[in-house]
Amino acid sequence: MPSDGIVKPYLVDRERVHEYYTSSNWVWICTDQRVLKYKEGEGKAEEFHDISLEEISGISYVNSGREDWLIIGAFILVIFLVAIPVFSGTLSNFLPLAIAILAGVVALVYAWRGSESVYFVLRGDGLIQLEEDKWKINHSGGGDHDDAVEFVNAIRESL
Repeated sequence: MPSDGIVKPYLVDRERVHEYYTSSNWVWICTDQRVLKYKEGEGKAEEFHDISLEEISGISYVNSGREDWLIIGAFILVIFLVAIPVFSGTLSNFLPLAIAILAGVVALVYAWRGSESVYFVLRGDGLIQLEEDKWKINHSGGGDHDDAVEFVNAIRESL
């Protein structure tokens, strides 16, 4: 559970915390009355948002999948890496080009690994619908999937 110092100032009388989840940027808290999200910035900066459970009509799960064109590009670069010395018949001046191609392969594979977007989004009418990005519980960049599922299930049980 996040420290009481973070949560307590934002709770109203007799409000009980059911579950929490820490993503890469936010601490999410589900109480018996609402869902809160909180993050600290540099210095004394902080950001806080909350939404009543009554405003939530559902929760969606989104997994965008990975951008396959990135891995295809890496594969094409590997083919060039093999083909250039075979068809040119010489290895002179090939090392700088090989290093550049390998760097491109590494960059494309790294980008491919990070291209998947996985999140839950709280659904409802009014502000929650207008501010959809604010109510995305993103766990592709940090946080554990099982912890996120447990948190979302706590919200569902509270609805």
